[in-house]
Amino acid sequence: MFTCEKCGAVLQKLQGDSTIGMICPNCSWSVVSTRISPILLDETDFYVYLKNGNPKDSEHIKVVSKISGKNFLSTRATLMQDEPLIFKGKANQVSEIKELLDTNHLIYNIIHHCDYH
Repeated sequence: MFTCEKCGAVLQKLQGDSTIGMICPNCSWSVVSTRISPILLDETDFYVYLKNGNPKDSEHIKVVSKISGKNFLSTRATLMQDEPLIFKGKANQVSEIKELLDTNHLIYNIIHHCDYH
């Protein structure tokens, strides 16, 4: 248990997206440091390939369109391919895409290569 150096009150934990520290609930004295998640520092390129996309399923088209940034017709054409590449990006982006694909019961393969072309 840590106490405030100004008033002696018990400090409370303070945590944000990129910060961590302690704050006094009494006088607002605080000490804060930067805390950057390792996923934000990863410079590896990740490639997401879809394994079970159905070009006749409007929900599949909507999800993949949202991920790829393509329009409906272009996404539908993409889904006609065998295991199409639907996204290339960094770890933090792929983490969000993985969650979206899992929520919609889509099967995918993620490959990460620093020099993949």
